[in-house]
Amino acid sequence: MREYSEKRDFHRMQVNTDIEIIDSNGNTFAGVCRDLSASGMQILVAQKMAVGSELRTTLHPYQRQVSAIGNPVRGAALRARG
Repeated sequence: MREYSEKRDFHRMQVNTDIEIIDSNGNTFAGVCRDLSASGMQILVAQKMAVGSELRTTLHPYQRQVSAIGNPVRGAALRARG
C-alpha cells in the first residue's frame, strides 16, 4: 500500500511566497502561496473565499511571474495558538 504522500498525481513544490489574488468582483487580496503543483496550490489568506468562486492569482517565485485562474475547492480556518 502506498503512503498518502505518494497517492498524489502531481508532486507539490514548497514555495512560501507572496501572492496577489483578485476575485470576480475585482477585489484584491494579499496572501502567501504555501505550495504549488500542476493541479493546484495551497494559499493562506486572511479573508474567507467562497468555494467555487473564480480567482485570478499572480505570484513571483524566483523572480518569475506565475499567473493562474482557478476556483477554491475547500477552505479551513486557522486556529489561534494559545
